[in-house]
Amino acid sequence: MFLKGVLPRSVLRMLGSSLQEDHGITWCPAHESVGRNERADRIARALTCRAVDMPTQTDYFTPTLPRDILESQRLAWQKMAPPQRKLTRRQSRDWRQIQTNTYRNIDTLSKVRSSQFADRGPWCGDAPILQHITWTCQQRPAEGNSPLTTRNEFKRSWEVRLTQQDLGSQRVILDQAERAAQASGALE
Repeated sequence: MFLKGVLPRSVLRMLGSSLQEDHGITWCPAHESVGRNERADRIARALTCRAVDMPTQTDYFTPTLPRDILESQRLAWQKMAPPQRKLTRRQSRDWRQIQTNTYRNIDTLSKVRSSQFADRGPWCGDAPILQHITWTCQQRPAEGNSPLTTRNEFKRSWEVRLTQQDLGSQRVILDQAERAAQASGALE
């Protein structure tokens, strides 16, 4: 059922009628050291195309030396696509801010200037996080949508869009983020 995107009613009751956060399912095999179970785990993950790979032993390393901390941060940045070389300096900065969730948005501004910005979306009342305002809000006004973006593109995952390396995809996200931020009042 999960492969088809269908959830049982019992799961829907636990998650609630509207999802406010991303949820994931983690499968922990009972007999992890048994070879067949590890093979079954790899096969199941390959079938879903959505499951996160099993962490390796290096994932548990906690850096303590400044050199190691910088190296681990550098490697963590590689999970997201670097800014395209043809982007301007400002666009490159904005691209990294969007990826790290530090681009100007109402959620952050409401925490800094609570008297000026509400902690709910201006159009639908949901939490005004960057991903929602920029990508997933269905009630965003027309001026908040980039002409470079089609309605079908909004069905693609936000996280997938942030890993794309081609210039066109990055410009689409940058334009969409700027227009949505302007429409929401975050860039005023």
